[in-house]
Amino acid sequence: MQPEYRKDGEPTILEILGEDRVEQIVERFYHYNLTDKKTRAFFHGINIERLQRMQTVFLVHLLGGKPINMRKMRSAHKRLLDLTDAHFDAVMKNLMKAAKDMRVPRNLRDRILQAAEVTRDDVLGRTPAYELCGSQV
Repeated sequence: MQPEYRKDGEPTILEILGEDRVEQIVERFYHYNLTDKKTRAFFHGINIERLQRMQTVFLVHLLGGKPINMRKMRSAHKRLLDLTDAHFDAVMKNLMKAAKDMRVPRNLRDRILQAAEVTRDDVLGRTPAYELCGSQV
């Protein structure tokens, strides 16, 4: 899973938004996840403050920040056996609503969605296509 990289001299999403704004998006994102009937059950008994900190680090990575250990993210979701594509879609919708609430422009919201989408197979416990092909990406 690769973070967003600079293309044609364009700044990364992280460079445009900054870490503080990403943290605000994550806070709003968890508000939606905790109140959404499709996603809230997955957060029962979880230390939400800790999870938000980890999510911020992860999103910073995805949006052009420093590398992180992806094995931890994959193993953290293993316990969520009932997690489906529909749940992932609901989480993605919540992320987009949070970014919109924080007045992130549409073109950047689309880029955030693309960056987050690459995590789908890892979160759902499926073998990502790049691993099936034997790539060391």
